[in-house]
Amino acid sequence: METHLWVATKSPSSQDGKMEEDVKLGILVMLLTRVTYLEGPVEDLISHSTLTTLLDYYSNKVANPHPNILVRIVRNFKYFMPLVTQQFVLAVSSRLNQPCQHEVDKCQKSCTMARILLKNLELQAESGFGEGQLAHTLLRGGQANQQVVAVSVPFIVKRRWLLRKLLLGCDGLAVVSSALKNPPVQGDLVTGQVAECVSRLATSLGVTNPKQNKFWTKLGYKDDNPAIGNIELLVSGEDEDMVLLKLDDGGEVPAKRSMLVNFSPVFEAMFKGGFKESTQTVVTLSDMSTPCLKLLLQLAARQPISSLPEMDLLLSLELIQALDQFLVPGGWSLARRITTFLLDPYSAGSIYRQCVGHIVAPLVALKQAALHYALVATMTTNQRRILFDELRACPGALGEVKELLRGQLLPCKYVHIMTATAGSAAQSSTGTSNASISDIDI
Repeated sequence: METHLWVATKSPSSQDGKMEEDVKLGILVMLLTRVTYLEGPVEDLISHSTLTTLLDYYSNKVANPHPNILVRIVRNFKYFMPLVTQQFVLAVSSRLNQPCQHEVDKCQKSCTMARILLKNLELQAESGFGEGQLAHTLLRGGQANQQVVAVSVPFIVKRRWLLRKLLLGCDGLAVVSSALKNPPVQGDLVTGQVAECVSRLATSLGVTNPKQNKFWTKLGYKDDNPAIGNIELLVSGEDEDMVLLKLDDGGEVPAKRSMLVNFSPVFEAMFKGGFKESTQTVVTLSDMSTPCLKLLLQLAARQPISSLPEMDLLLSLELIQALDQFLVPGGWSLARRITTFLLDPYSAGSIYRQCVGHIVAPLVALKQAALHYALVATMTTNQRRILFDELRACPGALGEVKELLRGQLLPCKYVHIMTATAGSAAQSSTGTSNASISDIDI
């Protein structure tokens, strides 16, 4: 059978040859249809070459993309585990996110076929027989089969209790996490589909997308735009009220003392607390760039976060740290702005990397947002692979992915430590801070 299928898929040398090959292929399809009605299993029916040929046939040749023969095969419980261990689930799922360039109709047929097949495989997997077969392989199967089954489970199992049993009770999540550590290998469906596997799992478990309000609501987010002081006090003042702020990068920015005092308790202590800055006309600030200070002064002039000019990622993150350093609200609103305008498949890895190691609550939340985005945002398979390559290079990132999924799988509501930290900080008016006068070089 395998030889005939190989001949049937050879490239024709002429139009007549193409018609002849189509006739041969049609005859073979009719024969395979008859074989699917046999009571006993036929090993050649689920060989790699047969299944690949049928997948290509239903994607390319048939006007109606309903994969009749393949559906009959996957509905036969005797073929279920051989199909899973031969990576058929992963081969089908890989067709769901194929990039559509010129042959849009072909892509649509492949996606339709893949959804039909995965739905039928899901019915088998969630039956008592399928549950037992999957659990047995995860517990007693060889390492290669365990890996294929664990990565396949999120594509064909949706029920949370069964996911919990297979991925926690049978250690499937540990196997998936181990596979996720390996970069994709050309032609290897396990490493090629493992990122989509964890994405499918996160979606099934209800991991929230940071682009949605629900994500920020869970963190206790509230609008914290700074609007401090009396506007008349902010704009009034004599020449002696002016102070020149010098920065590490050589920049010099003039500002009114009265405006700064009304804007930040740190500036208030600096200029009214008996420190030497109280009488100085030039004050040095460390660890801040000139563009960041200018944005900070715009907020001091009671301009809302939404009115700030467009900023790149690094400047936005620096401004969040500056707001926390000077005990000024606005960090959460700025973090929300970053996820709205800057978070995408190309920046999520950079956002996560830039926020690693920070204890400022909005930055902790941004790191979590980047992780959630990598898991559940809509993107192509290749974009997700590249994004997970970036996360793989960040120490602890894959461990956080595992803990996030583990928490969602637990029977009780699981609150991730980062969520708890960020949420408690969000409920305060200014957030948490370790900043003090000693943080400023005076």
